[in-house]
Amino acid sequence: MSAAKPPQGANYSPIGGSVAAALVTSAASVGVPVPSPCINVCRIDEATRLCAGCLRTLDEIAAWSVLSDSERRDVWAHLAERAARVVTGTHADADR
Repeated sequence: MSAAKPPQGANYSPIGGSVAAALVTSAASVGVPVPSPCINVCRIDEATRLCAGCLRTLDEIAAWSVLSDSERRDVWAHLAERAARVVTGTHADADR
């Protein structure tokens, strides 16, 4: 399988400038739960070991329901970094 392409859609963008990313930032101030980055393109890329839809690892996906809002915001921060690396080809796999 080829390297993961960055996800596209209403919930996520490779630059981290998505609607959901904005909600993540504002969620901290208004107590709204941090939204999931899932865009319903659920397929793990064998080369990167990341979901092709949201760029999360299997561990991040499995733990999402029990993470605190702070931990969820940390995952979102990692997603923006990963997307930038996928776009530039800097890393071919999950955060080594």
